[in-house]
Amino acid sequence: MFPSQTRKNMGSKKISLYAFPGIAIVDPPPEMCVRRVCSYYGISEKLMRGKSREQPIMECRQIIQFILKSARKTSYAKVGLITGGKDHATVMHSCKVVVKFCETEPEYRSKVLHLVRLCGIRPKSDRYKRIIKKIPLKHKKS
Repeated sequence: MFPSQTRKNMGSKKISLYAFPGIAIVDPPPEMCVRRVCSYYGISEKLMRGKSREQPIMECRQIIQFILKSARKTSYAKVGLITGGKDHATVMHSCKVVVKFCETEPEYRSKVLHLVRLCGIRPKSDRYKRIIKKIPLKHKKS
């Protein structure tokens, strides 16, 4: 049975690709996530992997580390290697910083969720839901 045949029988309803045996949905590789977030910030991958502590470069690196760890369940050590040979403790700190800013800054949270979608993580997937649980929106106390 082919997807086009099934769609004719079902009318205009959309059918999940998981419904068809033999069709595998492959997760995008971590390098694609790195490439897309770096291009969003206008920063080269080499610069992101460097030791620079400038705010936009550091923010880009922290968001990449958060996405790779939270959505893909990559180990802290592997995330550190992907983002320039950083230590696992640095990755843990980056994830905490991103979560903290997402809790207090709605604009930052929406930017992170946009970047998560850019990395190929679909909003209805379990990975996306896992990220949403990690970054609940808390209102600032005025």
